[in-house]
Amino acid sequence: MSLVEACGWTCLRSLAISILAVAICTRFASILSRGGSRLVWLGFLSPLLCPEILTGYAYSSFSLSLIQHPVWKELWYSLLVAFRWIPAGTLMALVAPSPSVSREAIHCYRLAKRPDDARGRHALGLAAMWLRRGATGTLPIFAIVFLLSFQEFEMASLFGATSWTVWLFDAQASGLMLTNSLASAVWPLACELVVLIPVWYFALHHAGPLTAATEFNARPTQSQRVALNLWVMLSVMALWLIPMWIVGRDGPTGIRSLFGAPLMREAFVRGVAGSLLVGITAMAITYVGCQWLWNRHRWRGFAIALCLPGFLGILLLSLILLFLFQSAGLNWLYNSPVPLVTALVLWMSPRALLLLLLTSRLLPSDSIHSANLLFAVADSPQRGKGRELWWQTVARGHVWALFLLFLWAYLDLTATSILAPAGFRSAPIELYIQTHYGRNAVLSVMIGITVAVPALVLGMVVASRQTLIRWFIK
Repeated sequence: MSLVEACGWTCLRSLAISILAVAICTRFASILSRGGSRLVWLGFLSPLLCPEILTGYAYSSFSLSLIQHPVWKELWYSLLVAFRWIPAGTLMALVAPSPSVSREAIHCYRLAKRPDDARGRHALGLAAMWLRRGATGTLPIFAIVFLLSFQEFEMASLFGATSWTVWLFDAQASGLMLTNSLASAVWPLACELVVLIPVWYFALHHAGPLTAATEFNARPTQSQRVALNLWVMLSVMALWLIPMWIVGRDGPTGIRSLFGAPLMREAFVRGVAGSLLVGITAMAITYVGCQWLWNRHRWRGFAIALCLPGFLGILLLSLILLFLFQSAGLNWLYNSPVPLVTALVLWMSPRALLLLLLTSRLLPSDSIHSANLLFAVADSPQRGKGRELWWQTVARGHVWALFLLFLWAYLDLTATSILAPAGFRSAPIELYIQTHYGRNAVLSVMIGITVAVPALVLGMVVASRQTLIRWFIK
């Protein structure tokens, strides 16, 4: 299959998933914005935390069994991709700017029709107002789900699914000239621009204030709540529970084999340490940089411009940076961590900005004021209560945002395999190479440990929150 055919098939798949997202994300956002429980929130957002290598490895044998049934294989892969990325569309629905055309304005326009107005002209104007209102809310949801589905790589590779990312990555790894790879990337880039250009046009000309997020006035029905709970249960089972059970059942045998092979164990530990270092560095630069730029109104335009390369996807972005850092002016930085960290920062910038907007939208201002009053009290127990309240209202949202960025950088495979300096090996690269040789107990344990390390880091941060808050707030 050629790249054009693979790109067209990936585009059709992403289009179907995006249409589904437009149909349900706004309804899910309406339910969650009206006080969804912590358990529902955690279950709904958990697919964003799920490592693609875990899902791809766990279901690789099952996907191989469907090789004689390509339609079922495609539907299964598409369902998992939808489970993974529709929560991102729901988050976009929660932070999307309010439409510049309200329902009241449309009603006034309808009432303002004069008898001598041409019927067709008034109808076209009314249709244009409805289009401007609808596109402001639906286009961002459609765009983010389409791009994330269109740019997915690891699950497609391990499932053997048709995807332009697999075609281009394998061609680059097989020795295709970089210039030829970039020339081939014109087709997927064109598909992405077709989606991005209308979004930016409506964002710049027809959206309301970015700080005024959409308000959901319609009260969700009982059937919608049941649908959300069913979606959460199915997505958690498909992306977390079943894969973890498949990986964990080989635990005892795999642990004994891993500890009985010193060379393999040392290489694995070095890979995890390298991934931790890259994840923490890219996370800190991305979040601090985006927050610093966004908090200064005159720099917000630059912050949005900084997000533009990230919409290209990590594969195209890595190939472009590889070309730039191999050029005469930057080749002295080629064999350093700079290209890899730059790729991860640019790739995660749109996600960091979305998380910042979501965090600021969900912060309760009255609780923040109460925490500040408790900080001003000289009594130590009251200040302790203030620190705990500040954690619950302010810090916890930022910690989750930081954790997501850290997880995405920690588990990155594409940019690390293309841009990492010579001799650097991350855990995802080691695991991805070994997954092509089939499933075994040692590999299952290594994947389980790699997935558990970020959870351990998060647990350490939560457990030491009082100490960390004292460092920041005296």
